[in-house]
Amino acid sequence: GREKGRQRTQVAMLGKGKARHGAGGRVYGYENVDVLSEMAGADGKQTRQYVIRKVNPTEAAVVRRIYERYASGLGLSLIAKALNAECVPCARHDKYGWGPSGIREILHRDLYRGVIVWNRTQKIQSAGTRSQRRRPPSEWVRLDAPDLQIIPTELWSTVHSRLEEAKRLYLRNTQGQLLTRPSGEKLPSKYLLSGLAKCGVCGGSVVAMTRHHGRHRRKLYGCMFYHKRGAAICSNGLQIEQDRLDQAVLQALADMLDEDMLKAAVERALTQLRAGQARDVRRKGEIDCELSQVETHISNMMDAI
Repeated sequence: GREKGRQRTQVAMLGKGKARHGAGGRVYGYENVDVLSEMAGADGKQTRQYVIRKVNPTEAAVVRRIYERYASGLGLSLIAKALNAECVPCARHDKYGWGPSGIREILHRDLYRGVIVWNRTQKIQSAGTRSQRRRPPSEWVRLDAPDLQIIPTELWSTVHSRLEEAKRLYLRNTQGQLLTRPSGEKLPSKYLLSGLAKCGVCGGSVVAMTRHHGRHRRKLYGCMFYHKRGAAICSNGLQIEQDRLDQAVLQALADMLDEDMLKAAVERALTQLRAGQARDVRRKGEIDCELSQVETHISNMMDAI
């Protein structure tokens, strides 16, 4: 039953796509417009039949500006900083404004070139959990929608040629070999405070960076939002040498950690561990009881059969 329901939903969504009806959330550059029934219902109100997308002229102009600036050679961070400096409302109305990831998402959205892409992902439900998997491009459904085109074909091609070139440079070394790297979340940081410290002005993460200093490069800490999104989002342009700040933090920790504090921390940790073990023992007993009941039911059903 669940599989048939999933198939019916997929067919219905595909039908909406072929009819050019909106079936998702709002997309920057467009407005969702309700199409109402001709006849009013019993309550005297018209009901929504479906939703269509229409180009939002103000947001569409911002999208074109992003593409034009990237085509001219600007990077993602510089484009984000420029939009934030101009106080342009961002796509998700985030208080932290435009960021490189948001710019990248806009540059890869096929809808801006007048192409609706469906069936990119598939929902998977297994063992009580829900997730999504990305379908192979051969299973994608592409539909032309010239009335939704915001970016001219020539500009789209120029931008994506540059994106492909950047991708090739990033993924390959000088010998042409592909380089792979695990995500930053799976790697321990080699910097003490990166990802731990927060900016005192905007609350953004403090990250490690380097700057030229004569023939050498200085290792510094600074606010990521100031560095990536500009002074319009965070005014804290302070940069502190890594060695100096690391030593100050380590010394402050050493001054605070005395024998009594360490003993109290160990005792608290042991108390939490023992409490968790007790919960596990109780839960095991409950599971064993439930399993016994299930086995009894199965046995009774087999006898009845």
